[in-house]
Amino acid sequence: MPVLAERLGPARSVGWFLSNMPRYERTRKLFGEALRQAGLDAEIPWVNRLLELATGARDLVDRDDARLMHLIAMFVVLNSRGIAGDIEPDETHDPLNKDVALKARYAKPRAESIG
Repeated sequence: MPVLAERLGPARSVGWFLSNMPRYERTRKLFGEALRQAGLDAEIPWVNRLLELATGARDLVDRDDARLMHLIAMFVVLNSRGIAGDIEPDETHDPLNKDVALKARYAKPRAESIG
């Protein structure tokens, strides 16, 4: 979060958090409902743990937390370098995600669920 404060300043950073936290909480609940519907109940605590670590709401308590923080740190570096280098996003590398018809079919339900 220091990068956010550095780029936006203290007041705008607080505003950013205040405007984004409600959506973050809705997304967290939605992911839990989606994981349950997919029969992945065991994954819900991991998603919650990852989000808590990423937002600073949880301290490291064990090796699993350390592993998750390593992943978070890796993606922070990759994302910040991409942003700093003004890298244009490219298309997905997964053939399933390149399926234009499939993406179109799921676009409406996804938009409705995020609402």
